[in-house]
Amino acid sequence: MATRKNAVEAITAASATVAPMKFMKRPNYVQAMLVTKENAVEVAAWIEGRAVTDAVMGDYVVIPHAPAAQNRAKVGEYVVLYPNGNAARASADAFEETYIPA
Repeated sequence: MATRKNAVEAITAASATVAPMKFMKRPNYVQAMLVTKENAVEVAAWIEGRAVTDAVMGDYVVIPHAPAAQNRAKVGEYVVLYPNGNAARASADAFEETYIPA
């Protein structure tokens, strides 16, 4: 595995040429669960959040320590747990476009 110093040296040496270089994003493994009416309590327990049933908002999971705009995952959305321990919500479309099963 190349060290950061070796990678920087390789990039510096290669950038002396006129052609652009190609880069690839490192794999980012996450854990995720799709929120359903049937599993909202389990999803909430998994991230140490809480499941809520609201007459106006419907069923959702409150994600602790997430920004206010991102702290509620409704039925049909994913709760994503990142390697650093942070959790966030993602729409099904955005999640399925970004991630594939590992």
